[in-house]
Amino acid sequence: WNGLSLSLPGTFTVTLTNSLGCDSVITLTLNLLPNSVSWVDTSVCSGALPFVWNGLSLTQPGSFSVTLTNAAGCDSVVNLDLSILPNSSSSEDVSVCANTLPYLWNGLSITQPGSFSVTLTNAAGCDSVVTLNLSLLPNSSSSEDVSVCANALPYLWNGLSLSLPGTFTVTLTNSVGCDSVITLTLNQLPTS
Repeated sequence: WNGLSLSLPGTFTVTLTNSLGCDSVITLTLNLLPNSVSWVDTSVCSGALPFVWNGLSLTQPGSFSVTLTNAAGCDSVVNLDLSILPNSSSSEDVSVCANTLPYLWNGLSITQPGSFSVTLTNAAGCDSVVTLNLSLLPNSSSSEDVSVCANALPYLWNGLSLSLPGTFTVTLTNSVGCDSVITLTLNQLPTS
């Protein structure tokens, strides 16, 4: 400034000659405007990568810096600490009896066996893909024919007291916990 090289703020004076040939005292008050530094902590889900920040396309966690211009027109260094939150996945195997379909699971009404997936939100707020592997347990059925003399009636069978011949059905539970339909054909032998 007017032949002076100033490296610190302060008040500086020079005496020059004005247009009339007289002294002209000029005083400069030099102030420094501040640069600024800031830190930003950000977490993003891995499914949201790449994360775009101030012109940077970030795919890994870490610390990153950019130099911008602050409101005073000076450098503003912004530092980013980027964390990556995990997505998650899980699966579950479920077996149900055919007669319990449709199977309700996470808002789905499932009518046949197979693999089904839904995307939920995990504790970190990221995607959690849950897969259901649904299989069907077998129902079973059987039948038997029984012939009895008239004097053997009533015939006791699976909790039923049968006094006439005919076809009768009961539904029990098989070894895997599903329906077992048993049919009895009861015949009456002739009396001679």
